[in-house]
Amino acid sequence: MSSLPNELLRDLYWSFGEPVPTSPQHFIEAAREYAADLDCPDPIEDLQKELPFSDVGLRNAHWSQSQSGEWTEEDADLRVLSSGYSKLTGAELLWELHVACAATVGECDHRFFEGLRLEADESSNEPPVYRVVLGS
Repeated sequence: MSSLPNELLRDLYWSFGEPVPTSPQHFIEAAREYAADLDCPDPIEDLQKELPFSDVGLRNAHWSQSQSGEWTEEDADLRVLSSGYSKLTGAELLWELHVACAATVGECDHRFFEGLRLEADESSNEPPVYRVVLGS
């Protein structure tokens, strides 16, 4: 049985359509301003809290248009590793995700972060995989 939570960062509000912050620290500042603009709770605890892993896979869906104009939904996978042996924080994880997906997800209708959902538990050779839940 997994010791990992099925869901993470559900109460953190963010849009991948926002400008990409230059560092995890700048991400914290931007996310706090974003939450304040929406009159939502300050996300500082979720951003600074250590997550239960130092290595994780993230999977998110986005739409892409072919040269013929046909739209298809595609999954994009990202692996995020902490520096050293420390656990990742919410800010580090979301900053890395934003850097990786701003060009694809940031332009889509479904670009609003709604949390992470466990898809695959960690195995002996692979990190856990969380699905990035996006809404419009």
